[in-house]
Amino acid sequence: MIAGLVLAGGASSRFGSPKHSASIDGWSLGRIALERLTKTCTSIASVGASLSAPITHEKIEDASTAERGPLAGVLAGMHWAASEGADWLMVTPCDVPLLPPHVLTDMAAQTRNAAAPIGLLKAPDGPHPLCSVWSTSLIDQLEETLASHHPAIIQFMAERGRYAYDVEDARQLINVNTPSDLQRCLKLTSMHWWKATHR
Repeated sequence: MIAGLVLAGGASSRFGSPKHSASIDGWSLGRIALERLTKTCTSIASVGASLSAPITHEKIEDASTAERGPLAGVLAGMHWAASEGADWLMVTPCDVPLLPPHVLTDMAAQTRNAAAPIGLLKAPDGPHPLCSVWSTSLIDQLEETLASHHPAIIQFMAERGRYAYDVEDARQLINVNTPSDLQRCLKLTSMHWWKATHR
């Protein structure tokens, strides 16, 4: 089983307001992220912020996330996933709206085929570690790591062994950090995959 987690933390300082509430086609970025996970995951949660969307999901509380970065959110998600009976956790940030669901699904399948404990997406512009899948067998190792230091997420992945799934179209991984990034996504109407989902 695969559970899904939306990372919705961060200060959104460059964007100027909470990114998860910004919208495209009348859909908030938070709702788009949740919709992405419904295609693969048996249960879904968010961490870092409450997401307003007509999609059933659980809000995970983790007071330490802001201090320790996304790895703390992933750890909270893995604990929750394990309690749901899932052996994998699929993670997506709330600010990559153009990423279609099948890319994460294919990455998860290839990661398991490669017998790797972690999978992530890699585009021509580099790795995107927040778009990832994690074996819940890593819970103890991640807890031990965060108890002693707070490494970058890509460093932890490299040390544990990870599978990198190539994404040829870097536009699918446009990260909405600023209002101009959002405008760019708004203009790429042919890549608004969620519109086809609810016609």
